[in-house]
Amino acid sequence: MNKLFVVMALVIGVAFAANADIVYFNPYTSLDNINGRDPLGDPYLSLECDPPILGVVVDVAATGYAVMEDNFAVTVEGGAQDWRNKYLHISLKWEGPEVEGYPWIGMWIRVYDGIWNPELQAYDYAGWSNYFAEVVVNSCFQNFSFDLELPDDSGNYPGARSSVYKYRVDSVLWDEALVPYVYGIDHVLVDQEVPEPTSMALLAIGGLLAIFRRRK
Repeated sequence: MNKLFVVMALVIGVAFAANADIVYFNPYTSLDNINGRDPLGDPYLSLECDPPILGVVVDVAATGYAVMEDNFAVTVEGGAQDWRNKYLHISLKWEGPEVEGYPWIGMWIRVYDGIWNPELQAYDYAGWSNYFAEVVVNSCFQNFSFDLELPDDSGNYPGARSSVYKYRVDSVLWDEALVPYVYGIDHVLVDQEVPEPTSMALLAIGGLLAIFRRRK
């Protein structure tokens, strides 16, 4: 156990030394702040792929908006972050029926801006920026990078991405032939550049945890 944390500390040190401009990182090795909405089941941790990768996945039993949210600052005053002029890197997977005409599934990453409401002790919605990913069916986790200044939908309001308090990932399907299915997230990283070496170092944390859990 101690050896694992020593190695993890080294990996984190290397990653942040390589890129000191990281503003947000979630390796998706826990369920903290993560919520699912109907028609999702409860999010859970799972070892996927070969070699195994630890991520958060959800089972979806019906068509509609399948939404997984990360409310990292939803009730923390001052917890919102400035994601302007940043890149978002995310690893996604979709597993389900293989249906002709659906080599990939479209998924949306939606980034929320908010204004702190002292009476409610929470953020009020101020706008969102949306980014589209084409996730290949049954191909395990796939990496995507987005310039946050170039949303695929919305995101042109004043102050966009200056006060980000949560984000969510949507799988929106209306074809009954595609259910039931599973989708998952392995990591989310926000920084000021496309950091391939840094991303790989941070992803190694998830791999180390996966190996440790498997041995345990």
